[in-house]
Parts: sequence; C-alpha cells; structure tokens
Amino acid sequence: MAEIRSTMDLVMERLKKMDLDSAPDLDREDEVHEGMRLGAAFMRGDDVDLARTLADRSDPGRDFLRKGIVQSLLRNIALPREEDQKEAAARAVDGLLAVGGKDRELAE
Repeated sequence: MAEIRSTMDLVMERLKKMDLDSAPDLDREDEVHEGMRLGAAFMRGDDVDLARTLADRSDPGRDFLRKGIVQSLLRNIALPREEDQKEAAARAVDGLLAVGGKDRELAE
C-alpha cells in the first residue's frame, strides 16, 4: 500500500507544481470535466490516446484537461481484492504514465 500511496503523492505533487490554482479565474470547469470523461473512457477500454489528446490541446486548456484525467485515473487505483480490480488499477497506472509523458519521477 505504501507504494500505491507514494505514487498518488507524486502525482498530486506534480499537479501542485503546475500551479493550476494561480491561473486566471477562467471558467475551466468544462476542461476538467472533459478530462474526467476522457479518463473514464480510457478505463472502459475505449480507443483513447491520452498523451496525444493532451499534446493536441492548447496550452491553457491542457493543464485543466490533465487535471481532470489525473483525478479520474487516481480514483481507480486501490488495493485489489479481486482480479478485475487488479486489472483496473494497472490500467489506471498505465494511463497516469501516459499522461505524465517523460516524467521520470512519476514512472519510478
């Protein structure tokens, strides 16, 4: 469990470093919700390329989209009690690594 917790801590620290709260007070709730929908689609196994979607997005909206994706994926990481939960957690971690890109800290 410590390993999973430390992964979540790393992701949350990376989000804080992005300093999303200090961005101008624009209505970015839609981008966050869109990111959450993309994360859910990824977890369902839909054909969603998270890294490409983020790369195609404009700079200000990208951070909010990433925030929604990360929130959605983190909700799927838990200690598995059954085999299907194990697969869901592994898929969520794969998604986080895709969103993290070349971030070595997140991969470790």
